[in-house]
Amino acid sequence: MCSGGSYVLPASYGEPTAMGLAFERDPEGRFAVACGTRSTTATQRYPVLGFFAAHPTDADATIYGARFGTSTIRCTEPYVGNLGFEVYLTGANVTEQPAVLLLSALPLQPPFPIDPALAPGCALNLDPQLLLAALPTTLSGGIARFALPVPDDVASWFDLYFQWAYLYPGLNPLGLGASHGLAVRLR
Repeated sequence: MCSGGSYVLPASYGEPTAMGLAFERDPEGRFAVACGTRSTTATQRYPVLGFFAAHPTDADATIYGARFGTSTIRCTEPYVGNLGFEVYLTGANVTEQPAVLLLSALPLQPPFPIDPALAPGCALNLDPQLLLAALPTTLSGGIARFALPVPDDVASWFDLYFQWAYLYPGLNPLGLGASHGLAVRLR
């Protein structure tokens, strides 16, 4: 079926016979799409329909809350269908240390201090009651990443909240570092 996002080929064009898609976006972030069709009318034997498809503009990722340490949390483009979606941490200033990516359905506002005596300034930015996953990995050169492919058949758009926690010996008595929270709107 020839469709682009919410665009569906009008019935008057008949059945689609072939579809072409440009995999590189233009400067405005759009993909070029062309569909060949088999028309039911004699005046339009094999019309070609072309249009631009674009990801929704409200897909984004926003940093929020508190952090402790020098790290930065980021992600790749948060689009439904992005099989290369990753959440990553940079600037942790430690290497070969365990890290965990926390995933929650809701943020925690204001952030909750982990332990003011043992980890001053370190806070939880996610609602622990709605924690969906704790995904372990290892820091390498101050960087950690976790791939979370997003299929294009996701039933609905949704929001997710992420935060990295990692061991950082000497940073505080617990030796714990934590990133800001990252609110991700998958669209």
